[in-house]
Amino acid sequence: MLKVSLSRTLLSFSLMTLAATPATLFAVATPALGSPTASNPIQLAQSTDTTPAPPGSLKWEFQAQRSVMSSPAEGPNGDIYFGSNDGFLYALQPNGKLRWKVNLGHYIRSAPTIAPNGTIYVGTYGDEVLALSPRQGHVLWRFKTQGFVSGSPALAQDGTLYVGSWDGRLYALSHRGQLHWTFETGGPISGSVALAGDGTIYAPSQDTYLYALSLEGKQKWRFATAGKILSSPAMDNDGTLYVGSEDGKLYAVSPAGERRWFFDLGFPIWGSPVVGADSTVYCGNGEGTFFALKSGTVRWTYQTRRSIGGTPTLGADGSIY
Repeated sequence: MLKVSLSRTLLSFSLMTLAATPATLFAVATPALGSPTASNPIQLAQSTDTTPAPPGSLKWEFQAQRSVMSSPAEGPNGDIYFGSNDGFLYALQPNGKLRWKVNLGHYIRSAPTIAPNGTIYVGTYGDEVLALSPRQGHVLWRFKTQGFVSGSPALAQDGTLYVGSWDGRLYALSHRGQLHWTFETGGPISGSVALAGDGTIYAPSQDTYLYALSLEGKQKWRFATAGKILSSPAMDNDGTLYVGSEDGKLYAVSPAGERRWFFDLGFPIWGSPVVGADSTVYCGNGEGTFFALKSGTVRWTYQTRRSIGGTPTLGADGSIY
């Protein structure tokens, strides 16, 4: 049975199909289960609010002015940040009260990335990446791309930001918003990049390729699929990459760019896979079937009622959300 609980506080949105429809962020009390996996760059945040509440009870809710496609992220102080199609980036206190909001003027579809010092990095459909202060939401800098930014910026330990754009380019930026380099693919980059411990940068592209780049922005290799790659790659502890494609296949790729295995899920893959501690890979498809695979073999499946376009999150007890 697929569980639908999340450790400590569950933050979720009521997603609406119409851009003009308000959307609500809900905080639901759940049992403490630990933290999510590090292999997933786009995750539901977990609040540090420890106020006792019965599991499954509503702790609070917050309504944005329009639909929300951005996952929430949690800052070092427990504040919750998310963007909306109303063009605002919101900062909420752990109790759900508004701390501030700032109008960035365009759809925000990517989850914000939070630096250790609290600086917030976010992309918008205004073709830009912005850095904001955590206290009042002041814009510290903005960097202009030539296409939408729908993936979350990836933050390296040295402070470098890597972010893709629908203009087909991957940008490497300093923490001050200065351009280090760009790398051009043959199609839009709608997902987030993955960063390896050796500094390798893995970028998905809708040109059907997964790219491996050096810290200097030079191509090491590219791995071909037979469809657009819309989401982000996941990485196992041994460096194996897992990437889904619109060709319906989930691919396991070695750090050298060689295919280790693939499995045909039968329908397009729009969401990002995630990897468990035992190297089980979890991924959904466009038909609504959720798969658990190990070394290319199906362990189990779960049929949902709608197509799956989101990314699952794993709990410390093995629950899947």
